[in-house]
Amino acid sequence: MFSSIAKLAPKQTIRSLFSVSLILTISACGGGGGGSDAPVNPGTPGNSTGLVGTTPPPVVPVLPPASPFNIDTISPLEAGEGVTIMIRGLGLSQVKKVLIDQAELPFKVISDQQIEATITSEAQSGVVTLQKEGSVIQSAQKITIAGPGVDTLSSTELNTGDTLVLSGKQLNQVKSIRLGGVILPKVSQTNNQYIVSIPASARSGFISLEDKNGDMITLAQAIQIWQTVAQPALLPAAGLPGQTISLQGQGIEQIEQVIFANKQTAVIRSRSEGQLSVSVPDNAQSGPITLIWGKRSLQSNTRFEVTPLVSVSAMSPLSGQADSQITLSGQGLDTVTSVSVAGISAKIISKTPTQLLVQIPANGNGEVVLKSGTQTVSAGNFKLVVLPPTVVAPVKPTINLESVAVVQNYSQLVGESYQRLVLGKTTIVRASLTTSANKLSSPRVLLSATLNGVSQGQPLEMSGPAFVPSSVARNQLDQSFNVKLPEKWIKQGLNLRVDVDPDQKVSNGSSKSISPAVGLATNMDLVLVPLQINNDGKGNRISAKAPDEASVRQMLSRLFPLAGSSLKISFRSPYTLTTVSSTTEMKSIDEANTGSAGWSRALSELSQLRIKEGSGRHYYGLVPDPNFSGGIAGLGYVNPTSSSNANTTAIGLDANYDEDLTTMGHELGHNLSRPHAPCGGVGNPDRSFPYAGGKIGDTLPFDPTSNRLLTLDENSNSDIMGYCNGSWFSDYNYAKVQEFLEQHNYALAPMAAGYSIPMKLMDISGSISATGVSFDPITLRSGNTKAVTQGDYELHLIQSNGKAIIQRFNPVEVADAQGAVTHFFVSIPQTGALTGIEVWHKGKKIGSQQGQTRAGAMAGNPSGAKVQWQEIAGKLVMNWDSKRYPYLSVMHLGQSRQLLAHQVQGGKIAIDLAGVPAGGQFELSLSDGLNPSLIRLQR
Repeated sequence: MFSSIAKLAPKQTIRSLFSVSLILTISACGGGGGGSDAPVNPGTPGNSTGLVGTTPPPVVPVLPPASPFNIDTISPLEAGEGVTIMIRGLGLSQVKKVLIDQAELPFKVISDQQIEATITSEAQSGVVTLQKEGSVIQSAQKITIAGPGVDTLSSTELNTGDTLVLSGKQLNQVKSIRLGGVILPKVSQTNNQYIVSIPASARSGFISLEDKNGDMITLAQAIQIWQTVAQPALLPAAGLPGQTISLQGQGIEQIEQVIFANKQTAVIRSRSEGQLSVSVPDNAQSGPITLIWGKRSLQSNTRFEVTPLVSVSAMSPLSGQADSQITLSGQGLDTVTSVSVAGISAKIISKTPTQLLVQIPANGNGEVVLKSGTQTVSAGNFKLVVLPPTVVAPVKPTINLESVAVVQNYSQLVGESYQRLVLGKTTIVRASLTTSANKLSSPRVLLSATLNGVSQGQPLEMSGPAFVPSSVARNQLDQSFNVKLPEKWIKQGLNLRVDVDPDQKVSNGSSKSISPAVGLATNMDLVLVPLQINNDGKGNRISAKAPDEASVRQMLSRLFPLAGSSLKISFRSPYTLTTVSSTTEMKSIDEANTGSAGWSRALSELSQLRIKEGSGRHYYGLVPDPNFSGGIAGLGYVNPTSSSNANTTAIGLDANYDEDLTTMGHELGHNLSRPHAPCGGVGNPDRSFPYAGGKIGDTLPFDPTSNRLLTLDENSNSDIMGYCNGSWFSDYNYAKVQEFLEQHNYALAPMAAGYSIPMKLMDISGSISATGVSFDPITLRSGNTKAVTQGDYELHLIQSNGKAIIQRFNPVEVADAQGAVTHFFVSIPQTGALTGIEVWHKGKKIGSQQGQTRAGAMAGNPSGAKVQWQEIAGKLVMNWDSKRYPYLSVMHLGQSRQLLAHQVQGGKIAIDLAGVPAGGQFELSLSDGLNPSLIRLQR
């Protein structure tokens, strides 16, 4: 979000702040560092009070000089189970552990210069790691464990029923081959070739080889599987516009687009194995449905019959004798197949789309019910009267039931384009009555409900003004008749009926039946991350101030299609940015727009924090800035609604400024699929935005705190997604956010099937702009793979043999950045040594990076990673060989994953461990930019 205002005034309210601070310092040639803790319980962020200020750099503990500790030679470099390897070097007499990859080996210390270790069945090919008190070293040379290996795959994209050929060595030792955890049937097996077939149960994922010992080797190349899509069953095969229907059948979950007969694309609400739920488009027509996935399509044999929505706006008269006729007015009435009065079948005299003429049967005293396909609609109550021929009924005033609206975040008439109720959210039904009579006392007004034709009990009394108004006051709740709906009523299939003066005591009465659209469940799991920057421009560390939980919860409930019960808000302890070392890097009002890059780096780093901590939650970073005077105030990713792996990360100014929550709403709106509204000179505005000038339209927002409908003036009626100081979504953007949330449940992050045990994953990230592609240093961590996705871009990982591992992806747009910028984040199982990395788009290479020559390894020196570490006075202090591996990331592994430092440089680091749970392990990722190495340290 870009703010062109003058400097915002600091807030006067003093809020609670964090008492836990993780401080990281590094040597002068490095960047910054990171601090983390598991999110604290929802509530206030901490116990200390006052504005977060600056703190001077802390005193950095110093490690004593390291004693000689290195590996000179290893032999042999190829070995199998039971083979003894000889490790020669210096300082080996105090070694406590010997590992290959992560498998611990039994060993014997021969001397200070020599160790013998024995290869076990658990060992897999990898570097040798030696650990002693306070130090750890790795070999640059890799020990190759005799066993199966794959060199090539016959294809990386297959259909079910196809065969896959794996070529390599010692494949006769493979016990089974799996794809995404599913065992693939064996066709044939030799020493250098293994052929499998792709069964119907196979899903896209990564290939794993199970050796004779039961150990799994996972290949880094993703395999895309296209299942056969069977003819879908349409349940039901007829429905209303806006209704959610189910498509069921083999392979249906792969479908990317569902198109109705007149080229109307449906919104996909949810997907699961063999099932897809979609909403019937508003303008859909009857006919077959077309399914599209990848480059394939299928047309359903079954026609879907679009049933017009039946609604009754008026019934006249409301009383009369048997055999008299009543006229029902409304929409879709020509589709009505039967009418009953008090459960007695009534004769339909004539029908048109807007009018139905019905004859009242004998004993027809009660509810008038219409049937049309799956719809059951109540038109109101008819009162049967028996009048002597000489008696003339008295003339009563007429009360008009002008409209019925439902109120959640907005007051919307039922049937409006963007009206879709949110489950669990406070809902008010309001009926607007008028009369021409002077000071007519208000009658009883009742609201009754059915769910899929089943009555929901006794009607509710609607309260309103003492006298029936003479005109509709759409912006005044106290001038309509209102009642709060029970939460249990808000489900699909809901039909409501308003009866005015049902006993006809002051009028002839009136009634109206409505069927509001009801959405699917939505939720949000939000983690607020106060960010720290090491230099405020004066050499002091500056920390962000977090808003209180109640304010954030109120904002989310007020703006978003989220019920209070579906919100989870937690606070993470402060995290110190590595990629931004000074607040001056966050400025964007100078001619060079340098702040755009600073904000972009901070956003990318927070996204990597979320990914590395294995969180399926939504991360929002709070940015400190003591001298904000206009420019960028927030940044967030714009996720497509159809995204299967949405990047739910955004950042914005902290709680020291009055616009912090508005900025948060704007940036979260980007995360939930919304581009900019066309107001205030935004870049790349939404071309489909329906209201001129980025306004919110005529729909009235509802403020639950004041229980008022808001009439916004010209200075405040802009959509929050523009740059015109708006504070509400338009109903259009609200509905689009609701679509996104219905498809993305925070409790159901997509994981690759069959992978419950963490593996070593390479995290590859970077940015794409008009100037090309930039790559972040590749890091390594333990974790679980996400579901394999398709994309228009390709990541080519060039191996030492010249062959490429290819992973498709789609970058995510960075909104509010200066210029067109996208970021990408790809995680794959660890591969062998890389010589380069490339990004391709539509058959063209758009960026690349070559690996730096590792002089020691090339010259025959087998010395690899070196780390000296110690916990001193509550800090983790480490020195490492930054010439070999310039970048270090540190993770604490306990009951949760906590990133403590991210790609720090300089060779020295001190991490404050306050708040980090005791025990567990430290997981270190050292990287030369292209090839990372992983070390685990037991506390």
